Amino acid sequence: MATSSDHIKALHLAVWATVSQIAQEEGISVSNNFIAALASVVFNHMVSFGLDVEAFASHGRRTVINSDDVLLCARRNEKLKELLSSALQNMANKRPTGKHVKE
Repeated sequence: MATSSDHIKALHLAVWATVSQIAQEEGISVSNNFIAALASVVFNHMVSFGLDVEAFASHGRRTVINSDDVLLCARRNEKLKELLSSALQNMANKRPTGKHVKE
């Protein structure tokens, strides 16, 4: 059975791999030390983001994080907020209306 520590290591490795892949796709030559440092910054920001959305949900007296909490975290980054809002709108447009269609 995987432990919390195993999950954290796996997530950190996934961030490392993503940073490495983006650098390669952009044609940027970077050292492993740079990748490790950037992956650490991204990972720590993700942890902070998670704590923030939990706090926003708690402040709203909810136990479930919703899209408003995520958008609130992005409030200081207009481009990120636009991307998230657009993604939410696309998801809403693809959501079934609740009416059953007979084929």
